[in-house]
Amino acid sequence: MRRSALATGCGVLLLSLPVALNAQFSYRTNNGTITITKYSGSGGAVSIPSAINRLPVTSLGDLAF
Repeated sequence: MRRSALATGCGVLLLSLPVALNAQFSYRTNNGTITITKYSGSGGAVSIPSAINRLPVTSLGDLAF
């Protein structure tokens, strides 16, 4: 099942993505949540996953993009 929501203040679409797409993100775990710290994909429109490894993505690092 795919769920989507608009991230507050970011204007990016959150999606549950396949593992292969999650590999485009570096992240850190913080008290059971994920902070994306870096994007290494090809650019263009980027979909931020709502979860990685079943943990919710709750924030983007200051220099993630």
